[in-house]
Amino acid sequence: MFTLKTVSWRVVAAAAVLAAVLAGAVTIALAGDRGGNPAHRSPAELAAERLGETTPSQAAILADGVVTREEYLSAVQATVGCLAERGFTVSPEDRGDGWLRLTFATADTAEGARYKAAYQECHIANERDVALVYAVALGEARQADLATVEQSRSAIAQCLVGRGVQGVAEDAPLLKMLDAVAKAGQASSSFYQCAGMASEKYGVVPNE
Repeated sequence: MFTLKTVSWRVVAAAAVLAAVLAGAVTIALAGDRGGNPAHRSPAELAAERLGETTPSQAAILADGVVTREEYLSAVQATVGCLAERGFTVSPEDRGDGWLRLTFATADTAEGARYKAAYQECHIANERDVALVYAVALGEARQADLATVEQSRSAIAQCLVGRGVQGVAEDAPLLKMLDAVAKAGQASSSFYQCAGMASEKYGVVPNE
């Protein structure tokens, strides 16, 4: 994905590809003109779709139907190298959400336009389809993580009910669970023991 911010002609190239996260004054869709939402297909299905239409370097990554973070990083570095060949020096910045951002700042509108065109070419040649499949995989992983957190929450609630704490909904916030423990006349250790059991089983507990 590419976003052009008009302030001081600062051009920010973000690697996230889904249209839902596009922001700013000018955007360029990098998912191509294909219809449908890529999130409705699995990473393997999307990779197979793009395999015959992408560049050789990206096809090599998509061939097994999986895009790892390391493969995504290598695609970003290929984009960085491509930009360097065109005279633009950028460094990937970790956004902290699984994606990298490339930033190029200039007060020269003509220079900004040249960078915009170079970025689009380099991204399409080296990264676009890899990032598209990676976006779907990342979304699936996050949904799986959320599901596990909710399973853990439900397990805590069930454990408390089994210990005689009444009125604990399986989707209740942890503070409400603690309140229910107190109202039942039990020590807070009952809650922490149930949370510990859920953590052992699912490897995670809700943070609220």
